[in-house]
Amino acid sequence: MGVIAGKDGNMIHQEVLCAIAPSLVDDVLLPPEIRDKLKGVPENYLFQDSEGNTGPTKAKDKEFVLEVDNDNADENCKEVKALSIGNSDNETEELSRSDKFLKDQIDCSDLEDARKCAEKKSGGFYFRNNFLFHKEKVLGESVAQLVLPKKYRPEVLKLAHCSVFGGHMGARKTIERIRYSFYWVEMSRDIEAFCQQCKDCQLRRRINCKDRVPITPVARPELPFQVVNIDIIGPIDPPSAKGHRYVLCLVDQHTRWAEALPLTSLTAKATCEALLTIFMRTGVPNVIASDNGTNFNASLTQEFEKRMGSSPRFSTPLHPESNGLVERFNQTLKKMLHHVILEEPRSWHTKIPFVLWAYREVPNSTTGVAPFQLLYGRKPEGPLSILKNTWMAVQEGLQLDTTPVTLYMEILKKQLEDAAEKAKLISTIQQEKMAHHYNLRSTKKIFNPGDKVIVLIPDSKNKLLARWQGPCNIESRRNQHSFVVKMPDASVRHVHQNKMREFVASSGSVNVIFEGEEEFGNVESTPLIEDSFCQEIKSITSSDLSATQRNEL
Repeated sequence: MGVIAGKDGNMIHQEVLCAIAPSLVDDVLLPPEIRDKLKGVPENYLFQDSEGNTGPTKAKDKEFVLEVDNDNADENCKEVKALSIGNSDNETEELSRSDKFLKDQIDCSDLEDARKCAEKKSGGFYFRNNFLFHKEKVLGESVAQLVLPKKYRPEVLKLAHCSVFGGHMGARKTIERIRYSFYWVEMSRDIEAFCQQCKDCQLRRRINCKDRVPITPVARPELPFQVVNIDIIGPIDPPSAKGHRYVLCLVDQHTRWAEALPLTSLTAKATCEALLTIFMRTGVPNVIASDNGTNFNASLTQEFEKRMGSSPRFSTPLHPESNGLVERFNQTLKKMLHHVILEEPRSWHTKIPFVLWAYREVPNSTTGVAPFQLLYGRKPEGPLSILKNTWMAVQEGLQLDTTPVTLYMEILKKQLEDAAEKAKLISTIQQEKMAHHYNLRSTKKIFNPGDKVIVLIPDSKNKLLARWQGPCNIESRRNQHSFVVKMPDASVRHVHQNKMREFVASSGSVNVIFEGEEEFGNVESTPLIEDSFCQEIKSITSSDLSATQRNEL
């Protein structure tokens, strides 16, 4: 309520808290000077509205004028000319919320120990205006933290983390934000758990090394071209003069021998023709490992491999590491072709045999032996060897070799065995070393059918809108490191463990609201413990018990 007081046109507005009621039931707060002025106001007064109408019924209006009888009123009361009613609901609400919080703070059983510490003035706890506080130093500054009852903590956590003022920041920054205002026991643990259970954060959390599962070295086949890996590079821009835009790459797991053929298209027919060309030089492999490209898993390609006597082996979708042997060769070939394209952009397809020779001539980092030597049993004679012999005027190999065939085969066999033994020893050491280094930054993850997971596959190409997909349900196990997962859109996908992350569900309580009883039929009430116990006793009919013993039971 506002009071306008004064005389001779000099009006002063003062705010007071008053109430209008048929009978005064609550105390009214007035400034001392206003109280003194109203002290002598008699009962014979009238309400007057802004239009000059008077009468007791006008007291319901929001604005009124309080007029005083000049004959009976005190001189000071003449200065009171007008009163305006305000709204005290906000102040009352603030008081009620404050009282309610104080009551909840007192009734909270989790704060019992903190209250005892405050009474003893220990542990940084203390009382201020009956409220329980905790004192802590933050960046060298003493901060008064209001101790929070348990029922208020979810609201504070949501405001500090999930709201637009929180920005879904990490646990550490959320802790720093809350500790400037509030405190409770094990606050850091609760905040970390809340941030970990936040669904929006789980769907946006970046991939790190902890998402990788440990690996084991892949055993090398005993013979060349038993198992090969194939993949496609492209499209390459600019295309070659003959229209080639792709390159089919093949790597042998035993010798690391590489093949590459340019392709004009990615049809299954073109792929089968290129594979047939390679197999006419190397022989037909037992296993052909590839990714899930449409030209590799097409029915024509699979029929071709079946008739050739080869078994296809497909890697897990979106997991190129399972086809890593040829993927690594792809990187090397791209780097070598890069320099060729810069010099002669349209004739890169004619340079592929030369870059393949460069790759086959040098020792492989895993086997320690050149692919050429492992395949042919002798060291390659390349341009450098020819240049060396030219400068030294060496004429070796020009005369006719009279070595018997049997002796040559024995020598060749021994050379191949020596090279294979050396490659096996070095590759075993190198693979174990690489696996050990990889596993240092990996985590063993255990999933079972029925678990809820997040699939680390973006749901959009827009980087600002994209997030992971989930929660998803694991349908079944496909192999050791991959599962069949049901996506949120009810589709089913084959997913590797590296692309899966455990979904942390919120541990909040769940309330079930029943809209209508007719939907659930007759619900049987839960039997009491006494009834169940009596029925159990009555069912005992052992012949070892007498009638008296049964009655006692």
